[in-house]
Amino acid sequence: MLDNDVLGFIIEPTRSTLENPNLDVYQMIIQSGKPAVFINAHYPELDFPHVEVADTASEKKLMDYLLDHGHERVLGVFQVDDMQGVNRMNGFIRSYQTHPHVASSGDIMMYRSSDNINDVLRKIKNRVEVPDNAQPTAIVCYNDQLAMEVIGMLGKEGFDIPNDISVAGFDDYEISKYINPGITTMIHPKRHLGETAAEMLIDMINKKDRESKVFDAELVIRDSTKAVNTTKTR
Repeated sequence: MLDNDVLGFIIEPTRSTLENPNLDVYQMIIQSGKPAVFINAHYPELDFPHVEVADTASEKKLMDYLLDHGHERVLGVFQVDDMQGVNRMNGFIRSYQTHPHVASSGDIMMYRSSDNINDVLRKIKNRVEVPDNAQPTAIVCYNDQLAMEVIGMLGKEGFDIPNDISVAGFDDYEISKYINPGITTMIHPKRHLGETAAEMLIDMINKKDRESKVFDAELVIRDSTKAVNTTKTR
């Protein structure tokens, strides 16, 4: 790979909170002098520029919206073997820290990418099949794909979304706006991130210095969430 005509690399880590299994490869890239850009996550111990979304601030924005619209008992479900999930979980926590009157009402459930989705959904089901005064009024999911699975599971269990429980995601997955109900989410600027990473890499190939870039995500309110004790919010 390093001996052919490849001029540089765009790298997206997987399971980025775990011990880095490819550290030797990344060290070889450094030694080769070929440029590389990390996208969506990075390893602090490696001196490569990166392009990412401000996951912590973005998740906090989503949570602030829910808490400011009357939700108190929010269940956050996060994939914790990658940094995006950990950073989004941190945003969930920070939002509660800035809403101290409900800070003890939140709940967090963690899972790994290797976990069976049916096991994850069963654990979520156990968190909502509780007395009304302990049931979450909203569930925020690691991404829209999980949110769609949660909405489907809750529907089979007889819950009306969002009148019984609001559900929100992250990433603005392509079909999340077309399902019923459309998913409240944070827009992950995938195309812009990819274009920026490519532009950065081309500049680095041409011996230009480039700094890391972090982008904000936009909150999009759809029909999967509503304010507590009011009609749907748009």
